[in-house]
Amino acid sequence: MKSPEHAKVFISSILNRSIENLVEERNAVCKAVDSYPFLRPWAFENAPASIEELDESYLRHVDECDIFTIIISKAATNPVVAEVQRAKQRNKPTLLFAKRVSGRSPMAQMVLDGLGRKYAEFESAAELEQAVRDAVDQTIVLGLRALSSAGTHSLMGQLREFDARKTHFKIQPMVPTFPGEYTFHVENLDLSQNTVNVKLHATRESIPIPIPRISEILNYGEMPVIMLNGRVQWVTTIQRWRFFPEGIDKADFLGLAKPSTQQDKNANEVANALRRWQFVPGWAHAKDVPGQISAAYQPVYDNDGKYFRAPDRPYDQILIVQRHGYPTLQA
Repeated sequence: MKSPEHAKVFISSILNRSIENLVEERNAVCKAVDSYPFLRPWAFENAPASIEELDESYLRHVDECDIFTIIISKAATNPVVAEVQRAKQRNKPTLLFAKRVSGRSPMAQMVLDGLGRKYAEFESAAELEQAVRDAVDQTIVLGLRALSSAGTHSLMGQLREFDARKTHFKIQPMVPTFPGEYTFHVENLDLSQNTVNVKLHATRESIPIPIPRISEILNYGEMPVIMLNGRVQWVTTIQRWRFFPEGIDKADFLGLAKPSTQQDKNANEVANALRRWQFVPGWAHAKDVPGQISAAYQPVYDNDGKYFRAPDRPYDQILIVQRHGYPTLQA
């Protein structure tokens, strides 16, 4: 007899006990998930030894999970930010639980703000366990409702409806994933070019997207999500978002990189142009970049939508840019 299929629930939180001990909370989430016969929790500390690179050994499980859960208390670390970024890029259903604490670190607060969704607060492990059950129940209900309405509208029909109602929606993937939620509406449908022009509310710019590059429209959750075969990419050199046809499935969560060096003529020309705009370019360790990404700190994305990555030891170097007034880095 074939064993039943199980859905995977990824559990994300800080693991370094010298910074913060969340063992009891992680166990509470595992216990809640295990109470559903069709769910299985995945926690890094319970995983077997692996031949994979350390980062890939847990990020692969974010890619494979059906529900992404995250516990935030006082602190967060770069691995936690990397997991959250990957879950957002893969548009994973995300359940966020925040412990009531004082003095939350800036990085932990960035994670809370960056997910842009309602989170459940808790004080004790028992409260967290019940909050997880409540959230999973609601996720199942929303998923069933989405299934019941699936197929009732064609993709083109949904775009026309979005245009008529000026419905707000999200687009995935977007690179990089900045803190905060980026929402859009259909500005117009240009059927002569087989293109939908979408308006990004945060920057008030119009972005043309080829309709054949829309793979599906997801209607579960708080807001529809348009999934692309390609990506909406920030281009630092023109300070605009643009559609690019290349996907990012095989790329890191910073997007697509191109080989570079600190003596790279193109990289230095771009850096000099940014200085003329009163920005502050510099090189940073690859391991430090994900946890600091914001509108004021980001990799430099060239006109081709790729960022500059210089091989180095012990960590690769990435060309980043900061807005004027923030702490500088040596270029």
